[in-house]
Amino acid sequence: MKKLQVWAALWVFGFGTVSLLEAAVFDQIRIQVYNQVITQREIDLRTEAKLSAQNGRGMVADPLAQETVRAEVTESLVEEALLSHRAEELKIEISEEQLDEEMDRFRSQNRMNEREFEEALEQQKTTLSDFREALRAKLARDGVMQREIASQVAINEEEIKKNYLAQAQTSLMVHARHILILAKPNAPEGEVKKAKEKLEGLRKQLISGEDFGKLAQEFSQDPTVATNLGDLGFFKKEDMDPGFTQAAFALAPGTISVPVRTKFGLHLIEVLSKEERPLVPFEKVRDSLFSRAFNKEYQEKMEAYLKQLKANAKINYR
Repeated sequence: MKKLQVWAALWVFGFGTVSLLEAAVFDQIRIQVYNQVITQREIDLRTEAKLSAQNGRGMVADPLAQETVRAEVTESLVEEALLSHRAEELKIEISEEQLDEEMDRFRSQNRMNEREFEEALEQQKTTLSDFREALRAKLARDGVMQREIASQVAINEEEIKKNYLAQAQTSLMVHARHILILAKPNAPEGEVKKAKEKLEGLRKQLISGEDFGKLAQEFSQDPTVATNLGDLGFFKKEDMDPGFTQAAFALAPGTISVPVRTKFGLHLIEVLSKEERPLVPFEKVRDSLFSRAFNKEYQEKMEAYLKQLKANAKINYR
């Protein structure tokens, strides 16, 4: 398990990014972003890592899922390269002290001492020096997002409280589970059609009596399905994607939706029950409401920021 944690972290941190000259020597260049390149090997390895995380049960993802993940990975690599370039422009530097603190935090979170950590790196044919540099690059990218995005997010607590207290004094909660097939909002029509047909077939199986959890475990691409079998627990309308909650709250308990489109992909939703619950005092939910509002605005600003970086960038696809 520790070996897998380190392996996944290598690609999350952006390990493997090489210079234009180095890539030209040993790997096939797919994308050039300013003076940085993204290679075929880098795309393949990151895709494999993400698929392994989503299919931790040892299953092989279907071709549609693989292509969806590969496209997401490629997009993420381009964004990382843009942020790294921006970090250079802003002259963001990560000190050795900062790096040491982050290394200690990583080992602590993964319950590894220095010897175990170095052994895990050795198993992945990775040096401690390479890992530190990958982490340094990630921290620099984080510095860009903190300076140019997070610092621009302003949340009005009084407005949050006012909106919360304006709600009805009871809140309808829905307990549901789902099966998700990933598809980006701009996914090709053919990809969306295949996902819809797949879910329609699964819906027929469920109506015929097949076990929901079993099918979710086998076919859902929600990364949490390995632990929850698709069960989302109870949630309020504002807790989920609007398209998802609109469908879920319209269903009667014990019924299964037709395929529902959201920004994440397509879902089958089964509502298990509904409950009216008293509104929780604001003081008890203040932190979660504040965090939700911050994350929402941060996400919107980050998407706009990355879109602007791409529009102004020198990106060459090969």
